[in-house]
Amino acid sequence: MTPDRGAERLDQLARGWRLRRLALLSARVVGLCLPVLALGWAGGTSWSRSLSWMTLTVGLAIIVALWLRESRRSVIGSVARHLNRTVPEVEESAELLLRSESELPLLARLQRRRVDEALGGLPERD
Repeated sequence: MTPDRGAERLDQLARGWRLRRLALLSARVVGLCLPVLALGWAGGTSWSRSLSWMTLTVGLAIIVALWLRESRRSVIGSVARHLNRTVPEVEESAELLLRSESELPLLARLQRRRVDEALGGLPERD
């Protein structure tokens, strides 16, 4: 196994989590905007169509703003904490993968390697 295979896996899980979260957020905003769009187009007047497009634009801006608000580091940290709670093989040490091996003491390095191997052995899931 290559070094930092677990860290790569952690990064992959975080990317998947962000994409699922973006899809959920998009579905919510579209669900809120659809009735306004439908009423705007049914009204037939130019101001109602303008209002419906403005609503859609604001909804998309909200999606982008909320998605960008979450920093990559905090998402990876959240995924690491989730793995600590749900995967016994990582032994409450998934956060060690967020730090470089050179800055860890000897015992933490050994534990980091164990977590790295445990995460590398997890089955792929899409």
